[in-house]
Amino acid sequence: MRHDERDTLKDYWSTLRQNFIAFHANTMKRDRVYNILTFLHFSDNRNEPDEIDENYNQLWKMRAVSDN
Repeated sequence: MRHDERDTLKDYWSTLRQNFIAFHANTMKRDRVYNILTFLHFSDNRNEPDEIDENYNQLWKMRAVSDN
């Protein structure tokens, strides 16, 4: 979705003529994407690092995916 950046995720499924993207509308319904994102997790919340640690990273949940 980075090739055509929108302000919000919902904008990719906009039906307004100037914003319409056929690819997203024809590939998957917006509500289905939201449902998948609700349950999509990359790490266990029980392994959350301490926020006061100097090496704390707000994207710690994505580290397992990005480091591989």
